[in-house]
Amino acid sequence: MPTRTNCSPERHGHAGDNSNRPAPVRGEKGSRSAVTSASVTFKKKRLSSIDPEELESSIREAYFAIASWVAIRYDVKIDEVIEHLRRAGVHSAARPGSAVHYVEDIVLAVAGCNGNAQAWTDAAQIFDLTLVRACSLRLPEQDAVVYVRRFLADLERETLDQEIIPTRPEDSTYDDEPAEGDGGLRAYAGLRPLRVWLTDRLLAQLEREVPSMRVRLVPTDSVDTLLRLAD
Repeated sequence: MPTRTNCSPERHGHAGDNSNRPAPVRGEKGSRSAVTSASVTFKKKRLSSIDPEELESSIREAYFAIASWVAIRYDVKIDEVIEHLRRAGVHSAARPGSAVHYVEDIVLAVAGCNGNAQAWTDAAQIFDLTLVRACSLRLPEQDAVVYVRRFLADLERETLDQEIIPTRPEDSTYDDEPAEGDGGLRAYAGLRPLRVWLTDRLLAQLEREVPSMRVRLVPTDSVDTLLRLAD
């Protein structure tokens, strides 16, 4: 779902690969479906009852079975993925096992955290339509396009600002709840699809800016319908 060392765009991709193509991320149209032993085996586990060692072993298995082609594109190593998840607090989440299902998204997030320019370009292309549609529920379409561009630019700035330490809300009612000033993608623990995490973050930001922007509020179920249509 559009997840390193600070690589230049020229280094991305590999022989026989359409390296200029945005990397599909799980949950987006055009994403690559993969039924592997990693995902099949893990579906039999309870997502809430998995110890850290077992979780990281499953993440490693999914990385090589499902996300290796994305990792090659962005030059993301498995140890970077594991360290990212630890810092994002995956082991303290209520359902840490969910991260196994979104390893491609996590690799993209790690690439963004590493300042990989191609990853940020791909993420904008992959998620732009979904975010603009969500934003259009509350802003005129033209304003929504501009708002999403600013949102993604702010997200990149916050992600790369090492002075911001990611924190999880103490009163979080569900895993991976977005929070203002949380370190951008460094706070993404892969517990939900990245497109959902970004959309929730976008809408939360809109809610905070309602008084100054005269945002037109819509029922929550309209947003849920939008996300289903985007699949």
